[in-house]
Amino acid sequence: MGADHSVERSKAGTKRHLLVDGSGTPLSLTLSPANHNDAVDLGAVLDAVMPVCGKPGRPRHQPD
Repeated sequence: MGADHSVERSKAGTKRHLLVDGSGTPLSLTLSPANHNDAVDLGAVLDAVMPVCGKPGRPRHQPD
C-alpha cells in the first residue's frame, strides 16, 4: 500500500535554514529553494555565522 499523499518535487517556494544557540538566540539565517537538498546547504548555514568580536580573555580596566 502506498502513501495517502503525493509530494510535488517541482513546487515553487523557499526554505529557511536557521541556526540558533542553546538559549534560542539566532546565529545565522539562509534561504534555499523548496526542492533543494538540505544537506547541501549545511555548509552555507555554518559559514553565515558572524565571528565574535573583541579580544579574548577577561576585560582589563585601568585603576582609578
